[in-house]
This record gives sequence, structure tokens and C-alpha cells, in this order.
Amino acid sequence: MKRLPFLTLTTLIALACQRSEANPMNPDPSTALENDSSQLARHTSCYDADEWTCEVEAAIARLTNEKRGRAPALDLLFESSKVARQHSQKMVREGISHEGFQSRGEEIKRELPGVKIVLLGENVAQFSNRLEDPEAIAKEFVRMWWNSAGHRQNIENSQYTYIGVGVARADSGIYATQIFHSDKLPSGK
Repeated sequence: MKRLPFLTLTTLIALACQRSEANPMNPDPSTALENDSSQLARHTSCYDADEWTCEVEAAIARLTNEKRGRAPALDLLFESSKVARQHSQKMVREGISHEGFQSRGEEIKRELPGVKIVLLGENVAQFSNRLEDPEAIAKEFVRMWWNSAGHRQNIENSQYTYIGVGVARADSGIYATQIFHSDKLPSGK
């Protein structure tokens, strides 16, 4: 009889240590994903951040999808957003930059074992007004990207299937990163 509690505890520890591919906001194990990179979770949750940050990131993803017109909506991925937020935090310290862009793709692959990224794009921006409302901030970032040809091209590109969004704020302003990627080859390739 003493072995049953030990076995139960061991099983629980082992399950807790496994990398879950289910949506972390939905603990229902029936929604766990198969190991097929084309079946990645849709609209996964915000990771390790305050409510304001999570609301801004979610609003940026939503508004970006609204701008895509006929292009399919992008799936917001937890792992890609984690990498995007880390870059935004780096920009707080070092200034706005696309430096290390390819390494962010490699980091996403480490976060999503088995995924093959065949197309990768990035938008970054910073502004220093003192907006506090998450929706207003998201609208400002998406407006800035939309009004820039190269950034707009990333938003409208129908070949992208996933997005990660990360924001960080400091006295110098609010920084945002969008990472777009696809695990499918573009049509005709």
C-alpha cells in the first residue's frame, strides 16, 4: 500500500516535467497537440507577464490579423511571442534594431522542437508617448507598421502562418516586436 502513493507522486512529477504542447490556458489534455508542426496551437496564452503586457500583445496580434484582408489569420504562438518579447526587452537596453534576426528564428525552433521554419519576417518599432491604454498602444504600433511599406508587406504576406508578439516598456518608451513565420513552403516553390 505504501508504494501506491510513491508511484502516484512519481507519475505526477514525470508528467509535470514533460513539455506540454497543449494550450497553457486550457488544461484539458484532450486538446494536446500531435507532434505535427502544421498543427501548432492556435492563439496560445501570454507567458510570464503582467496583465498590461499581455493585453497589448494580444491586441497587436488581433489588429494585425484585421489588417491582413484576404490573407488567412495568423496563429499567435506562445513560443514565438516569448522570443519576440525577449527581443523587445533587449531593445529597451540596446536600442531599436533587427540585429540577431536570424537567431530569433533559431530560438523559435528550439522552443518548438521539430518545427521547420521556411519563411521568417520581423517588424520592430518604438514610440515614446505616454499612452497607457493597451488597445491604444496596439493601434499605434499597427498604424506605424501599416504606414511603412516593408512592415506592411510583412503584415499582408499570405505565406506567413504564425505570429509572435512581444512588448517591453521603459522610461525611454514602449518597444514592440512582431515575428512572422511559416513552416510551409511558399506556393510554387
